[in-house]
Amino acid sequence: MKNNFFTNSKVKYILKTCLSITLVIFFVIWALFLHKNISVNFPMIGLPIIILCYFFKNNYATILICLTVVVTFMEIIDFVINSGEPFVVIRFQSRLVSLECIALIILYWIFEMYKNRYKEVENALVDENNNIALDIMLKKTEILKNNTEIEKMSKKIENFVNLGNIIQFFHKFSSENEMFLQIQDIAINFMEKGSWKVKKYTEDDVFAKYIRTENSTLMINDLSKDKRFNMKNSKKKSILVAPININGKIWGIIEGFSYINNFFYDEDVEKLLLFSSSISKIINNYYLYEKLEALSIVDTVTGCYRQSFFKERFNEELAYAKRNKLSLTIGILDIDFFKNINDKYGHLATDSVLQQFASVLRSTFREADTLARYGGDEFSFIMTHTSSNDALKILEEVRLTIEKTKFYLPLEKFPPISLNVTASFGFVSLTQNDDNLNAEDFIKNSDKALYRAKKLGRNRIEKYNNS
Repeated sequence: MKNNFFTNSKVKYILKTCLSITLVIFFVIWALFLHKNISVNFPMIGLPIIILCYFFKNNYATILICLTVVVTFMEIIDFVINSGEPFVVIRFQSRLVSLECIALIILYWIFEMYKNRYKEVENALVDENNNIALDIMLKKTEILKNNTEIEKMSKKIENFVNLGNIIQFFHKFSSENEMFLQIQDIAINFMEKGSWKVKKYTEDDVFAKYIRTENSTLMINDLSKDKRFNMKNSKKKSILVAPININGKIWGIIEGFSYINNFFYDEDVEKLLLFSSSISKIINNYYLYEKLEALSIVDTVTGCYRQSFFKERFNEELAYAKRNKLSLTIGILDIDFFKNINDKYGHLATDSVLQQFASVLRSTFREADTLARYGGDEFSFIMTHTSSNDALKILEEVRLTIEKTKFYLPLEKFPPISLNVTASFGFVSLTQNDDNLNAEDFIKNSDKALYRAKKLGRNRIEKYNNS
């Protein structure tokens, strides 16, 4: 408040005028007093000089010093001419007056020097304040820019989180069409607007063809006015299309549409690109899984054949046995109370039990027999050139071996934990009356026999009987 008060132009003018009048009056009184008494204390005039130097330019102070010096020397001359005192006293008094004048000049010079120094410091402070103000302005601009970037990044993170939460509900698709339907449902949830379709690339689809040519997204908010596509009669008003790339090539598109004009915005384009990038990986993984599943015939946990290979092999063996009138036996077995092991010891323990169990089966079944993991803790087997009675003997030997074997769990305890497990068997053998039965019928009959073995108390072997 003080600085603002003294820098006000009106206040400064009033102070300047009043101080000038006061100094003139003070100088007249001081000059008259000097005329009467030569011993007046000259340096006292430094006080108004300081005030002048602080508030105004040095013109007033300079004039005042010049007048003081002139009047002083005139008084000295007048005193020397008219005084009757000895010359020594006159010389002493004149030197005293001269020293006081010199002191006055030195005092003025000191204050003038400090005034200049003050001006330099003041200018430096002004420059520094200006620089600080500029830095503050730049920092504020940078903060605003950073806040904008943070908001964009937060939106991206939110989109990633939402997409992750949605995608985690994906499950294995039974068909390509099921995959498309599920992706379309997820697109609706993620984009939160519009209707969505996933399409494989075809030359007949004008949007897919355009996307493939331009290799970019397509957003149209008034389809009837777009001259690139002849869609005047279409009910769709707004569309948003993005490519789905697999292995660097356009596999297809994901298309969003609405029956309202100006429905999509730039932020929707960014969200759709994120979604299409994630979906392309899911689609690619689906096809890779299909290929691997078709190529892979061995179960990774047990080392036995997979169910798909088992069914294919059984179809071949059944056809060959029927054609050549050969004996053939097929069956299914599983571990009794396997769920209790899983509930008590966990998945690692059950995987270990399955591995050991499969090892016992491989060492007990004949080398010519086909053994497969049918699913979970169920195993299936094909015994070629084996009648019902021969199969029963072999399976009984397998059952007893399992019953006597100790299965060790991979737990860090001493002594190690071991389990005794049992298994239930159901099987069916090919007879002369089974020419009309297909592979699925034999598998179902084996499963019925297994169910009977469990119902009768487990740890036993049951043959399928039509009755």
